[in-house]
Amino acid sequence: MRTVLRWFGLAHVEPRHAHREAMQAKLDAEADRRLRPACVDRALDMWVLGVLEPGQADAGSATAQADFIDDIIRNEGKGAWTWVKRYKRNGQRAWCGHFAAACYGDALPKKVRQKVLASCARLMDYGPDYGVRRIGLAECRPGDVLVVKHANGNSRTGDHITMVERVDRAAGLIHTVEGNARGHVPDGEPTEAGCREGIIRRTRPLGSATSARCPVSGLRQSSGAFAVYRMPESL
Repeated sequence: MRTVLRWFGLAHVEPRHAHREAMQAKLDAEADRRLRPACVDRALDMWVLGVLEPGQADAGSATAQADFIDDIIRNEGKGAWTWVKRYKRNGQRAWCGHFAAACYGDALPKKVRQKVLASCARLMDYGPDYGVRRIGLAECRPGDVLVVKHANGNSRTGDHITMVERVDRAAGLIHTVEGNARGHVPDGEPTEAGCREGIIRRTRPLGSATSARCPVSGLRQSSGAFAVYRMPESL
């Protein structure tokens, strides 16, 4: 145990004085940080900027917010849907998959970002052609793409694309960073009233939706984990 603690820079903590679960939580959190892939760092960097859908309270400049989302959708190094109209208003286009593509950036071939990540159906139907693998929920790790399904949503493909930040198996929750969704924003309270729509953080239950509330956003868990996709191993 002392060797493990020294490895993670926690040698000053005496195990006999610490609660075992608290110590394990610290070790897990540090391991997550050390193993976190670049795509998750990019997702969190975008979240920190507080990018919200235009037209909301506290959304700042509607033009600036819409411009950022438009860049996620149409930029060659991100979503790469260059031919679509400029994004100007909330709801104009579902961009959750484009957000995931932006998190990977040039580390992922343009064809995968453009053709596969653009929607849940494309992930399922075209993913295997480009080396994208669907894996079991038990294998989920930071940097994977998690598709969630609403309670009465699409039972074939799922309904919404998210980026996996980390997995809390003990709590049965997957922590996500998401675009085109409602949830926790920087400086926002972890309550339903404090949530906004845009680039957000929240948790999704492993498996079906529950009636519990997300500990990060305060929202009810109306969507559960449906499918996990891993990008080509060369990344």
